[in-house]
Order: sequence, then structure tokens, then C-alpha cells
Amino acid sequence: MVLLTFTGNPIIAVCFIAGYMGCITIANCSLFPILQNATDSNEVATAVGFFTGIAYVFSSAFPYILGAIYKHTGTLTAGFYLFVAIGVISFLATISMFKNRL
Repeated sequence: MVLLTFTGNPIIAVCFIAGYMGCITIANCSLFPILQNATDSNEVATAVGFFTGIAYVFSSAFPYILGAIYKHTGTLTAGFYLFVAIGVISFLATISMFKNRL
């Protein structure tokens, strides 16, 4: 995602975004088994619904956050850095949960 700030070609930018989302999807796929192991078997459906609901709220708010950052700084660079930081933190949290066998 950081490479998006250096490219001027929109086709290359789309390829970078698609590649980044592919890498994040690997981490997202591991979250549901971790969620199933962290909750009781009777509460898995409720936990998945709660998790998905929170994820949708944050994903719907991110374009507004990105727009506010763009309005404040005049460039998308800081927003892309935020996107990268969230992805790295999510990936590191997934590794930690995997090591704890959640």
C-alpha cells in the first residue's frame, strides 16, 4: 500500500490494492477459526454475528476517515499509511492469537 503513494498510474495502483487485499484476506480467513475456538460452542453464531457487525461498522466508517484525512492534509498518503498500519496490526494480532492457540 505504501507503493501507492509513489505510482502515478491508476492501473498499477489498482493492482497494488488488489494484492494488498489478497494478503489481508489470508489473515481474515484465520480469524473465524480463532473466534470459534475462543467461544463456547453454544455462542459461536452470536460471536460471529457480533464480530461481523463490528467489522462492517469499521469498514463503512473508513472512507469517511480517509476523506477527513485527505481534507486535512490534501493528499491520500497519510490515509494509505493508516491503511497499512491497520493491516500490519491486524496481521500481528492474528499471529499472537494463533500462537496462543485461540
